[in-house]
Amino acid sequence: MCGTPTPIDRGFIFLMIQLYDYQELAVNQLREKMRYSKRVCLCLPTGGGKTIIFSHIANEATKRSKKVLVCVHRNELKEQAERTTNATVVMVETLNNKIKAGEINVNDYDLIIIDEAHIGNFRKVLDNYNGYVIGATATPVTTNKDYPLHLLLQEIVIPISINELINLGRLAKPRTFARVPEKLNELKKIGGEYTEKSLNNVFDNRQVFNGILEDYKNNCIGKKGIVFCCSIPHTISVYNQFLEIGANVFMVHSKMKERAEPVEKYKNSKDGIIINCGILTTGFDCPDIDFVMINRATTSDALWLQMIGRGSRTTKTKHFFNIYDYGMNVKNLGFWQQEREWNNIFFNIKDKKNIGVPPVKTCKSCNAVVNTSAKICEYCGAEFEEQIKKEYETKLIELTYERLNGKYINSLTIEELILVAERKKWKQQFVERIIYHNLGIDKLNDFWNNKNYKHGYRIRRLDLFKSETPTKNFKVNL
Repeated sequence: MCGTPTPIDRGFIFLMIQLYDYQELAVNQLREKMRYSKRVCLCLPTGGGKTIIFSHIANEATKRSKKVLVCVHRNELKEQAERTTNATVVMVETLNNKIKAGEINVNDYDLIIIDEAHIGNFRKVLDNYNGYVIGATATPVTTNKDYPLHLLLQEIVIPISINELINLGRLAKPRTFARVPEKLNELKKIGGEYTEKSLNNVFDNRQVFNGILEDYKNNCIGKKGIVFCCSIPHTISVYNQFLEIGANVFMVHSKMKERAEPVEKYKNSKDGIIINCGILTTGFDCPDIDFVMINRATTSDALWLQMIGRGSRTTKTKHFFNIYDYGMNVKNLGFWQQEREWNNIFFNIKDKKNIGVPPVKTCKSCNAVVNTSAKICEYCGAEFEEQIKKEYETKLIELTYERLNGKYINSLTIEELILVAERKKWKQQFVERIIYHNLGIDKLNDFWNNKNYKHGYRIRRLDLFKSETPTKNFKVNL
């Protein structure tokens, strides 16, 4: 941790907020962006402490007699925010109703903070608002094509990645396992997402149930978990399957009038399993979850990451968690912990050369999912059969690779760096970062000129690189 604890006088409550280094960085990046843009998105992985960050900002603002409004979409989030901030905290729907009834004027507030901004249900709140806005989310993308997030929030800060938080011990390290349903090819899409009917046909059947129950019996008995299903009937079916084997199981879905009681009982349990459909996707904080079962398929990166994020928090005794994927989501959307180009995704920048999912394979012995380059399963030790590589590279290029191997990265020309990047399958943002920190802005501009990149793209990249720790010089290993 860094910085001095900030005491906040709130009646009889004495709040102390301490920020980690990366949270301090987030605060500073937000302030910098808001010097020239009134609306900024804070992108921080689930478990990174975005409530702490925006509460700190809100408290600092209220100390200066500024009026701050925090908008949330769930009662649990409202209660959480009210524990850490002096600002006014309100549900988005309640606020929309009060605006419509003329009971509140949002322009009376200097700053509006929106939690879980990717949900996109705050557009009406901002329609006629002229003040500052911070939208916080782990996944800065919305499925509303008419109102993409960057048109509502304009700029974005990304202080830290999932992998960096794992390395800091702030997030648990995942272990991913997968099974493939027999009828997965029967899934149908409408509007880019799988239909509920086709999802039910694929996942609400004995073959999938058997796989889930087998994984639970072999690996999860005595552990705490959460299961995401594709519909209410599917949720009920899975709940009954776990009941039959005597598991300590709970269930919540949108048609239940009383959801607080089963959720509270689950939280207080040591080995409970909670089955749900879309209810606990965001804003559900239960750090001692040991495993997450994704018992559905989705085309949404945001939904995939938000579901898994429920199990990513650490405790004094929990440093790992297991992911069980039954819908080939990891193959189609990538590992939860892999780096994502959120800056490009947020601004809807289409770069086919750098958008894609690293190829994966599944261990036949334990169903673990690993990168295709793995020779030994890191979970069970089984050896993978060696795949014969395609001989598509010329001898000339191979000789060039040999000449570059072992050289320091800042000694390479841009042409050599691009060749190494192709071999190592580096993402373009990483290549740009190396050029900026090691070769200089002039070389980076030469690189961009060859690609005819526009001024706006360059400014966003430079803003990002200036706020980062410089990339260290390192040896090429081919």
